[in-house]
Amino acid sequence: MEMFVQDHVVAQLEAGLAQHSDLNQLLALAWHLRQRDTRRALACVGQISQLLRHAKLPRWQRLQITARMRLVQAEAHWLMAQPLAAEQKVSRALQHFTTLQDAAGLADGFWLRGWLASDQGNALLRGRFWEQALQAAHKLDDRLRILFIQADHARSDAFAHHPSALARWQAPLSAALQEADPAAAAAIHFFLGVAKSQSGNPGDGVTHYSHAYEFALKTGQRGTVILALANAADNFNRLNDYQSALDWCQRALDVARPTGWPRITGSCLLQCGNSLRLLGQLEAGHDMLRQTLVLLTPLPQSRSMALALHSMADLALDQGDFLAAQAYFEQLRQVASVLKQPEFTVGAKRGLAQTLLQLGRAEAALDMAQQALHYAEKQQLPEKQIEVLAVLADIHTRYILPAQAPLTGASPALYYLSQAQQLASQINGYTLPVKMLDALAQAFAESGQLAAAFKASQEAITARDKSHSGATTNRAIAMQVRIQTERAQAESE
Repeated sequence: MEMFVQDHVVAQLEAGLAQHSDLNQLLALAWHLRQRDTRRALACVGQISQLLRHAKLPRWQRLQITARMRLVQAEAHWLMAQPLAAEQKVSRALQHFTTLQDAAGLADGFWLRGWLASDQGNALLRGRFWEQALQAAHKLDDRLRILFIQADHARSDAFAHHPSALARWQAPLSAALQEADPAAAAAIHFFLGVAKSQSGNPGDGVTHYSHAYEFALKTGQRGTVILALANAADNFNRLNDYQSALDWCQRALDVARPTGWPRITGSCLLQCGNSLRLLGQLEAGHDMLRQTLVLLTPLPQSRSMALALHSMADLALDQGDFLAAQAYFEQLRQVASVLKQPEFTVGAKRGLAQTLLQLGRAEAALDMAQQALHYAEKQQLPEKQIEVLAVLADIHTRYILPAQAPLTGASPALYYLSQAQQLASQINGYTLPVKMLDALAQAFAESGQLAAAFKASQEAITARDKSHSGATTNRAIAMQVRIQTERAQAESE
């Protein structure tokens, strides 16, 4: 049983079944529909169960069919954010595959267990399961499964520490792209998208996510299709191109809604809510992010939950609800300690520094911001460094505090903002946020550098016009209305 196949293979299976019913063909169809159409895949499993009662088959074949059915059900439970049911089904499937010495079944089962462990924030167990999946794939000498599992392994490594992930995985997986099956190519491009995004190249990240989307679409990987669209939207937000972010968000949501998958639909709502927040549509953004938290309740220690907490905390800051923001950032810090993904640790510390500043605790805010900056530098996260540098500039603008290290320049605020400007110039396609450009213009003006102040203010005007154009705002309002209508219809049904 292949891990993923292209659409024409599924069409052939359906055409064959239209002529005569065959257990193996029906099982193959259920397997390859598991992400294309999960409900229909489960309906096929129900048909197979009925046929199996009356089929005269040897015990080993009956066991093999049963194991693969349970794996289909397990993946469905995983997609439906039902981790306990998924774990029970995949464990039973693996027992049968072990008895049968079915290498393909073992590879697929351990791959799924790796993702279940990932959703629980257990990186050690995830790695152990994927190593077992790779051993089984190598025993089978299955090139697709080997590359696919390696790419998913690399993707998770990139979230944890992108420099070492790139050093270990970029060269071999990029070389394999030339002859890779489309299904494996989707996974490899997704890894490269993550790695480039994490290393401060969101423009390159978008390119790889676009390729991942195209290949995943051909091979029935609907989960990857949706997440590639959502992650591309996130990268456009990071480039401060909110119009493009909204476009990709809407595409992701259009694909995700019919699936009924809470985790992945939550990821789309998260990106949409974040885009609305960045556009100043705070109430609409809050509504979507609240929906996201509800959908992700079964996965409290997942990466998706960490992203949702991060966005909810930033939104509370924007709304001026500093105590709520502090609570969300503390929750984020706890999840980050489990996930061991540096972006969340930096984000939590940066956010706590902002809340402490707003609550009048300037010295504590400065200490927390310095911790965040050192960690972001150590982990080589340039965008996160820029965010923290903005906070440090804000602290020194509001309060006269001793610097923790010798600073050059006319003022501490100008020193930190100039550092941010220099970092931003090294990121392809990146524009500093409007607030930072305004602060930079003011800092230059206060230091008497009027030409530099004028240039920064002009850049702020351009960025503001681009990100808050009438078309973009109208698109945001239209999206808000559409989602509210869809929710009302769903509640009515």
